[in-house]
Amino acid sequence: MKLKHSILLFLLLVFLIPEAVFANSNIRYYEGKTASGVVSLTENPLIVTHESLSFDVQDFPDLYVEFKDDYHAEYTAEYTISNPTDLTVKVGLAFPVGALPNYVSESYRKNIYGKKEAGRLLLNGEPVEYQMRYSYDRYHSLSYEETLKNLSDTYIEDGFFTKDLPVTRLTYSLSSVPGRNNPVQNFAFRLPVNASCQYLFPYVNSVGEESEGYREIRVGGEGKTSLSFCLLGTLNEYPTCDALGKDDELIETISPEAETTDLSHLLLEDASAYPEMSEVDLYNIRILSLMEQRNHQEPALLGDGFSFDVNLHSYLWYQYELEIKPHATVVHSVTAPLFPDIDAGYTMPVYSYEYLLSPAKGWGDFEGLDISVQSSRYLLSSSLGEFEKGEDGIYRMHFDQLPEEELTFELCETLHPQKESNPYFVYFLMLFLPVILIILALLIFIIRRIVKGNKRLKK
Repeated sequence: MKLKHSILLFLLLVFLIPEAVFANSNIRYYEGKTASGVVSLTENPLIVTHESLSFDVQDFPDLYVEFKDDYHAEYTAEYTISNPTDLTVKVGLAFPVGALPNYVSESYRKNIYGKKEAGRLLLNGEPVEYQMRYSYDRYHSLSYEETLKNLSDTYIEDGFFTKDLPVTRLTYSLSSVPGRNNPVQNFAFRLPVNASCQYLFPYVNSVGEESEGYREIRVGGEGKTSLSFCLLGTLNEYPTCDALGKDDELIETISPEAETTDLSHLLLEDASAYPEMSEVDLYNIRILSLMEQRNHQEPALLGDGFSFDVNLHSYLWYQYELEIKPHATVVHSVTAPLFPDIDAGYTMPVYSYEYLLSPAKGWGDFEGLDISVQSSRYLLSSSLGEFEKGEDGIYRMHFDQLPEEELTFELCETLHPQKESNPYFVYFLMLFLPVILIILALLIFIIRRIVKGNKRLKK
């Protein structure tokens, strides 16, 4: 009976306690959005005699309820700009609003962020006219410099991808529905590999080695009676498809139905679904995604990494021009929402905000910077040193020139958040500690038996 009770106790420790640990553990870290000031698109002689950078954090993102459309956390960069020359200076500018983090609701994305009210641009207190622009940003992982390079007023092309590149949509349909005893498991293709074409599949299950100028690929066919993919470029003959059942039994060899178009039509056929985006930006985001996929995938094969969903790959900019008369001084401000990184691995989550100061190096000169953080929360740390907290509760910092480092700072509901235990370590401990104890007990038992045996032999 004691043995049975021990086994039951062991099973409870291994299975029930780790389950309870994981039931109470959620994702621990959430990426936010890096903030930035204005980026000059051209060299200019303008001098920023002063920048006032203020952060107004009234709300933290709540990860456990629906993200609120009235969420209030924003920053304002106010520039005092002087034109020291005898000529009127017209400068092209871009304000990187960026991409939304995953924890933001779809309602906020559509109702707030996709509208011009998402940010505010003022010149001497009056609104500035600007154009909403979008550039390619691979899964929101590129730096603002890289995304800025992708912001183009013309259609991006290379030696292969051009607007008039022939595109053929090939559809393979079974002539009859297979029986229940042997449904389709895979669609198998033997595709020619050459420089004149690329293949765009929605997804691919397996890719074989290239042999004699061909490559075999397989696409899952369970529950399907047809499959389509796009041929980019030209082939003398369209490839056939083998519908395979269990144990690769051939069900049917299928010839395709072909529908021809060009690359521009393929990438822009749903442009009406993105009314806020110009056709040039929509086309360029998708063409750069195709180029990126081509560089990382098997030769001539485009698949899982490409997406027509531009929300996964787009970075929002406000593009505009300022015109400043000779020896004039203006005040220009930009305002946008703040979305911090969230580290929920503490007793109270820690919210980390990042602001890029380096874009200000694009001005002719930069002379002074004041930073302020207004929040009822505690400011834990800063990459630029310690803020001074005034009697009004606002944290402040001053610089006579532009710092070399970017600005990051952390806020929290408590002044001393404690790191929580790692649930994966607890799981490991609960899973393997009993096993280790059992092994040690067995070793002790064996050693004791050996020792007793040796004593008997001596007698």
